[in-house]
Amino acid sequence: MKQNSKNSTINEMVNSIKDINELKEFQKSLNEACDKRMTILNVKDEAANLEIPSYFFIKESFENMAQYLVKNQKGKKIIAKYIKEHKNNKELNKLFHIYENLSKADKTINVIRLVESMKSLVGDINEAKLNNGIEKLKDILRESYIAVGVEAKNLLSENKNPDLHNNVNYVFTNSLKMSNMVTYNRCINEIKKYVESNEIRENKISFTKNSSLEECFSKYDNFFSEENLSEEGMRIINEIRESENKEEVYAKYKAECLKALENRLVNEAHQETYNKLTEFKNKIINKEYNSDSLGTDIANFIELKELVSE
Repeated sequence: MKQNSKNSTINEMVNSIKDINELKEFQKSLNEACDKRMTILNVKDEAANLEIPSYFFIKESFENMAQYLVKNQKGKKIIAKYIKEHKNNKELNKLFHIYENLSKADKTINVIRLVESMKSLVGDINEAKLNNGIEKLKDILRESYIAVGVEAKNLLSENKNPDLHNNVNYVFTNSLKMSNMVTYNRCINEIKKYVESNEIRENKISFTKNSSLEECFSKYDNFFSEENLSEEGMRIINEIRESENKEEVYAKYKAECLKALENRLVNEAHQETYNKLTEFKNKIINKEYNSDSLGTDIANFIELKELVSE
C-alpha cells in the first residue's frame, strides 16, 4: 500500500509537468536522487555484512578511517565513542597499548623481552570483558564505515588473518603453566615473527597536527582520570567538544562547584575547614574562563564539588 502511494505520487508529479525540458530536468533530478540513495543503502549493506575478524583489524581500520571522521561533528562523535569504550573497558585499553607497542617494534627489538615486560605490566586480561568490549567496537566500526561512505572499503585493514590476535589473546589472557608451556611459547614465537616482518606504520588518527590516538588517551587520563572524576569524565569531554558555547559549559560547572561549596559552608562547624572552604570559594569566584585550560578547570571544579559533597 505504501509503495503504491509512492508510485502514485511520482506519477502525479510526472503528469503535472507540461514542458518537455522541465520533464527532462525532473528525470535528471530523480535519477541523481535515486543514485545517491542507492549509494547510501549499498554502504549500509556493506557495513552490516562487514567481516570483522579481530581487534587488530578494528584498530587499524578505525585509525585509517579517522582521517575522514575527524573532518565533521558526526565523525568526531564516533571517535569520542571509540575512545570512551577503551576508557570504560580496562581490558580494551590494555590491548590497545599492547598493539601500539607491537606495531612500533621491529626486528631490532628483543620481542620475547618486550612481551614479557608488557605481560608483567598489564597482568592477565579478562577475556570475557575483553570480548564484550570488542563486540561494542565492531558496532562502532560499522558506524564509522557508514559515516565515511564509499571510500570506507579502501580503508579497511589488510590484516584479516586472526592469527596474530589469537596469539596475543592467548598470551595475555593466560598465565604460563606447565600444562600450557608449549602452546604459550608457540604463541610468543608467532608474535615474534609478526614483529620481525613488521613495517612500522604511523598512527593515522589525529585530533591536532601532532596528536596521535595514544596521546589522546594520555590526555584523557591526565584531564579526566578516575582519580579525579570517576565515570563522568567522558560525558563531560563530549559535552565540551559538542558545545557551541564552551563558556556556558564552563560557567555551568563553576556554578555547580560554588553551590556545593556554599551548601558545605552552611553546615561546617570546624573553623579551620570553614576558612579553607571560604578560600577555595573566593578563588573560584575570581577565576575567569580560559580556553587553553578549559578541560583542567572543569575537572578541578568537579573534583572539588565531589570532595565537599562527601
